[in-house]
Amino acid sequence: MWFQLEYIYNLGCFSRMKCAFDFLVFRMDVCRMKCAFDSLTGDAKLVSAYIHNDEVGYEVMSIGQDGDWRALKHPNQGLLKKNGKWATRRQFFLTDEVHDGVYFCSEIITDGEDWCLEVQTLDPWNECFITTTLPQGVFNGCKRVWVFNWNQHIAVGDIVEQDLHVLVLEDLKEQKWSENKIIVPLKVLQHQPLLDDQVLIPVKADCDELKLRYKGGKTLFYDMNNEVIKKVVYKWFDTDLLGFYKPSLVSLKGMRQDERVRLRMGID
Repeated sequence: MWFQLEYIYNLGCFSRMKCAFDFLVFRMDVCRMKCAFDSLTGDAKLVSAYIHNDEVGYEVMSIGQDGDWRALKHPNQGLLKKNGKWATRRQFFLTDEVHDGVYFCSEIITDGEDWCLEVQTLDPWNECFITTTLPQGVFNGCKRVWVFNWNQHIAVGDIVEQDLHVLVLEDLKEQKWSENKIIVPLKVLQHQPLLDDQVLIPVKADCDELKLRYKGGKTLFYDMNNEVIKKVVYKWFDTDLLGFYKPSLVSLKGMRQDERVRLRMGID
């Protein structure tokens, strides 16, 4: 079972955890934290995943036992720059989104013209990592490749012309990827004035619903079975606002969205 950070206050160690948290935030460029709790044993651990000086690092603390953070050596820590390689993009995954009891970080690593995508998986209870590499040749390039949650599994996706191509990591321990890519038709999205010149990023697939994010933190919910847009959620001063999207004549060639609607939907 996993809890958000604010719930650790109930575990009787608020002051010590607050000091540790302040110290961590002060020295890290990017930091994500989660608390793991085993209801059978009563054990709890706080896991910190961070980026500092362009390096990924992990630290853990056993709540009620440790007085300080314990650093875990990341598989690529200190090795990329030493070998002339670079991580051009990183993504962290929250534990309650993909698999139970593990923490994910993906890295796209470039070496000259060559590239690879690695997914590092941390089991906080055993405090060990598993590194899984995307098979070579599955996708043509790394610029449009994104790692996301596909029905509680890690997946890699790339939008090619009018389709989303997805390769799923079916078995984490066996490092087994799906034999064939899943093809999700996105033709309907190519004819929407609201999405002109937008870069769509797959975020999550849950059953038949696909979440795609685009400029300005806007999120589009797409029905993969019926191939229709269900709704659009967009940010307005750090608040989620719901904008319902309904197919209409504006989808036809030559039709344009009313300017007032475009402004209301936050479309630039």
